[in-house]
Amino acid sequence: MIIDTPLGFTWGRVILAPLIPLFYFWPGWGAAVALVIYIVAALSDYYDGKLARKHNLSSAFGAFLDPVADKLLVIVALFTLLADPQPLFSRTALLILAALIILREVVQSALRDWMSQAGRSEEVAVTQMSKTKTLLQMIALGVLLGDKAAVQAFSWLDIVFDTRGWSGVVGMVMLGGAAVIGIITLGSFLKVAFGKSVS
Repeated sequence: MIIDTPLGFTWGRVILAPLIPLFYFWPGWGAAVALVIYIVAALSDYYDGKLARKHNLSSAFGAFLDPVADKLLVIVALFTLLADPQPLFSRTALLILAALIILREVVQSALRDWMSQAGRSEEVAVTQMSKTKTLLQMIALGVLLGDKAAVQAFSWLDIVFDTRGWSGVVGMVMLGGAAVIGIITLGSFLKVAFGKSVS
């Protein structure tokens, strides 16, 4: 039923996220399967929100679970990349970006919860800048996760083509951009929450 679809998409992300590392390190076409799982999960974030708004199916539980599912997907993807024995780019750089992204998500979630309890949730509503951060972050993680799948695909087609040079740089630049935007938006939310006490 359509009434169950948005929440079903959200639960789908919760279920699919742990499968990404499981398949990513699986021999053969595992990385390609992990990439497909990631793409499906990422797209579900767009469609569940769209359906919920279109059919007025928003619920308190859905509003709670949706950001949890999003953060779970991002954190699992980051940890998968960090656990790769042959990192696509500098593990140190990836670790720094992962720490910034996760720190931002944890602080912002706590801030939104606190503001909601204070009856000020509308003051920390999702902004266009936050949406841009999320889109950039999702694409960046897809590029980084997809490198191993591309190598497997080219190998299967007997084509010698190393994607690690460009995909690592592009993915990390995009992820870095997402981290910077995330910190900027967090600063804006903190300023709204605490006023002039936060510069």
